[in-house]
Amino acid sequence: MGSAGHPKSRREAAFSADKSLFLSAQTILERHEEKRLECIKRTSEVKWPNGYHCERCGGADYNQMADAPHVAQCKSCGHFEFITGEDWVESQVHGQKNLAGINIDTPWGFSATVPARRVRFDAHRAFAYDNGLEDIKLIFALRKFLETCGSYALYVGTEFFSYFHKHAPESVAGAACLIVDQDSDFDNYDGYRVVSPKDIPVDVEAIFLCETLTYNRQMMRQRLGMSTPAACPDVLAEIARDLIPPNSWTFAEATIYPIQLNDIEIEPGIEMLLLDTPGKMLAGMPIGIGYVHKALAKTNVKFQTLDVDNIAYHRYQMYRMFDSKGPVLAPNGFEMPVEPWHSANERMWVDPGAVEFFRPELDALIAAIDKARPKIVGLSVHQLNVEFSLKLVKEIKKIAPETIILVGGFAANNPDAGPRTFPLFDYMVINEADDTVGPLVEKLVAGERPK
Repeated sequence: MGSAGHPKSRREAAFSADKSLFLSAQTILERHEEKRLECIKRTSEVKWPNGYHCERCGGADYNQMADAPHVAQCKSCGHFEFITGEDWVESQVHGQKNLAGINIDTPWGFSATVPARRVRFDAHRAFAYDNGLEDIKLIFALRKFLETCGSYALYVGTEFFSYFHKHAPESVAGAACLIVDQDSDFDNYDGYRVVSPKDIPVDVEAIFLCETLTYNRQMMRQRLGMSTPAACPDVLAEIARDLIPPNSWTFAEATIYPIQLNDIEIEPGIEMLLLDTPGKMLAGMPIGIGYVHKALAKTNVKFQTLDVDNIAYHRYQMYRMFDSKGPVLAPNGFEMPVEPWHSANERMWVDPGAVEFFRPELDALIAAIDKARPKIVGLSVHQLNVEFSLKLVKEIKKIAPETIILVGGFAANNPDAGPRTFPLFDYMVINEADDTVGPLVEKLVAGERPK
């Protein structure tokens, strides 16, 4: 391959581009630079009506970055904060105060009013991961942003960190440290200063999340502490708006998302783990597992009830709304419905390929079980979660064959059909478990093996 096709050559070509590409390109809504600066000025007056106030230290003065006038840097602590952010801001130049419409002055000498609709930027959609020039320009913009951050730490994410490292190794090498989750292998980052999210050095002035997936970034912020300021690739909407691919902007749906979710974690020292796994039987509430939970609460067994189905539901919807670059596809190419948990989509849950879409939840659950090693794993099984549950039990028996698999639920409603529907069990509770599951679990935990 010639030098022109080499990633380094493409990177150098992008890095040598005129800096004006990033912030001064004229658009229909921002025909003149002075209008854009006026827009920013008006927004700052709305955001800080009583004068600037740093959200971190309370400082009363800031520097406005020459290369990124949308960004304010506190003179006291160096904290970065965005002045703009709402999509209605651009229309302030034209005196438009709401989202009913935006007045556009066209280059052809006439004006028009078009309906406005709230949009949002999605960093995950912005990158094609094809090593192309467009991606490299965006990475260069992030590299220039990090150069203004003083002493910064990079929180290692998934695919994006590797991609960023490939095209901006200088930025990774220049980091004060890499933040890596405690369950990761620190040896993979030999040669770098590696810390956990709870052990950030005091000399770090800024944290950058090397991740584009919404859910993953949210979990990063939770591990850091939600009050810890951290930038992420979403900063591109402020510093390199004119380089962003059009498909990176999506209409903002009126939903509850994104919401705060818990990691799939198992309490240390538990004796039994009670699970509700994806999906949902007739879109109903998991009442049966609630009765089992109540029965176990009357025993002396240390147990935990974990609704993995609920976690998987919210993760799926956050991915669909914020990160999917088109129709959501399972690994086998199956097009996932907008609402897999709707009763109209029950057939999806018996398709092994479609269920494989939830492999991240399955792997996280297996890793948590491997770490906690409960004596018993209890499953409430029905027609729509059999496929996921069978995959789970197979993996559990590989890593911890001594684990007792206790099964109940709608699929275990008679002694003939139950074992055929779900053959991978050590004990199966037939029909209602309220009166039998407590005494059975107590005996199993004590080492007895009833016949």
